[in-house]
Amino acid sequence: MKKIKTALISGLLLCVSLSYAQDLPKPSPSANYEQRVGLTDITLKYARPGVKDRVIWGDLVPYDEMWRTGANKATSVTFSDEVKINGKAVPAGEYSIFTIPTAADWTVILNKNTELWGTSGYKEEEDVHRLTVKPMAAPMRERMSITVENMTANSGEVVLHWEKLAVGLFTFEVDVDAKALANIEKAIAEAKPDEWRVYTNAAVYCIDNNIHLDKG
Repeated sequence: MKKIKTALISGLLLCVSLSYAQDLPKPSPSANYEQRVGLTDITLKYARPGVKDRVIWGDLVPYDEMWRTGANKATSVTFSDEVKINGKAVPAGEYSIFTIPTAADWTVILNKNTELWGTSGYKEEEDVHRLTVKPMAAPMRERMSITVENMTANSGEVVLHWEKLAVGLFTFEVDVDAKALANIEKAIAEAKPDEWRVYTNAAVYCIDNNIHLDKG
């Protein structure tokens, strides 16, 4: 009987606590940033800590220690297609972005484990790419942001801004022509004889990009 009463009381306390649950602002709000480059989608998920009159670099974010590159769950990037980063092929998929800041340069790491809260549980053998980049002075920014900048038709740069620093974490390239040509071939194979716009669009793309002019 005592066990039943204890279970009932525990259940009641749980219901009361849930009924008073509140949706309140987070100190580091979540962000979900999406950008298409060519025909490839890039998605960045991270939390945005604020400066709040604190010393950031070398203090709140220590030098020579691995950082989740944000707050809360480790920051992640998702590529819908294979990309090249510094000439190295990185398969389509989602990766955590870890960094090791120093006053002179940053080590940037893409890692397969995307379920880490912070850096606990990180394993170097799960890295897919590691590179070194230089931070740059930048205008003051209270909230950290990570976006795709310096875009071209087939490339972009993932850049972190926070406090008075900007860091180009990595530049990626996508094979837009290969995917476009695959889409063209599929559309032509499925097109009816009177769907002339399919052929026109394919020809214009080939001419504008100076590729497969014989087919165009």
